[in-house]
Amino acid sequence: MPGPRAEGEGEVLRALQRRFSAANLRVQIAECENRLTELVEFERGWRDLVGQVRPLMQACDHDDWPPKDPLSRPRILQADALRLDLRSRLATVFRPYAADPLGKFLNTSLQVPDPRLYQLFGVVVSGAAPGLTDHVISAAKFEAVVAESESIIAEHRRDQQAQIRLQTGMLEEGQRLAEEAAQSVKEERAYELDKVRAGVTPTFRTWVEQKREAWPWKVIWPFVEKPLLNALWPLLVAGGIALWHWLRTLL
Repeated sequence: MPGPRAEGEGEVLRALQRRFSAANLRVQIAECENRLTELVEFERGWRDLVGQVRPLMQACDHDDWPPKDPLSRPRILQADALRLDLRSRLATVFRPYAADPLGKFLNTSLQVPDPRLYQLFGVVVSGAAPGLTDHVISAAKFEAVVAESESIIAEHRRDQQAQIRLQTGMLEEGQRLAEEAAQSVKEERAYELDKVRAGVTPTFRTWVEQKREAWPWKVIWPFVEKPLLNALWPLLVAGGIALWHWLRTLL
């Protein structure tokens, strides 16, 4: 009866077989391809978001957020709606989560002076009184965060592409090995079938050779071989003559 260790090793082996089975690999490849498709749409929305927020950040450079211009309010609302849409896609595009600062950016509201927004795009400046400091928006900090976020997106794309290449290679290798195994089994079965046929239906010559080597024929055969041959030839000649006469009677 197998012990706990053997059962544990068997369970691990079965888990690996399930993970690297052809069906599972196809599912993983399809998932990575779907993520790449989703990433294309996500990146398009991301570029649109950056294009909308950039002039607003530049208008607030070294000032408080949001911009004091009342005409900026509709633009902020539009940009924040796009941010919320991108945030809703994070779980689909990124696994297990989007790294910072991209994740922080998409989880920070643009409609209000959120402290997290100053942590992302703000810098510390001298306050109104000596010894006091204040946080203001920095357009340069915004551009740095955008560059980091785009690097995270590019890294994720390369990771998914690498996963697809790896899983596709594993699938092709598994299929090749399966085909070789099937061919080997087919050849082995054909060989065994030939052996069975040879053993069940031997030729007359093989049968004679087997009998000559079997007891007691291997002792008797040297004494009866020549007389049998001498008797066989007259029988063959007589049979040929009888066949010829019979054919003549039919004509």
